[in-house]
Amino acid sequence: IISDIDMPDMSGMTLLKRAKQKSPDTIFIAMSGVPEHEAIVKDKGADGFLGKPFDINDLFDLVQYYVVGS
Repeated sequence: IISDIDMPDMSGMTLLKRAKQKSPDTIFIAMSGVPEHEAIVKDKGADGFLGKPFDINDLFDLVQYYVVGS
C-alpha cells in the first residue's frame, strides 16, 4: 500500500493501523509533506516513508526494494 497521510474521510494513520492489524505482512509506504510524520508512521509500523515533494526515483527505489527485492 502506498498512501498519503493527509487525506479526507480517513487519515493515512488510520489506514496504516487497519492494514497492519488485518495483515501485518502488508508493505505500507506512507507519504506526507510534514517531516514529523516520518517518525510517527514508522513507530506505527510503516515500512517506508516518502517526504513530499519527492523525486519519482525515490518512489521507484522503495517499490524495487519492497516488491521486487533488494
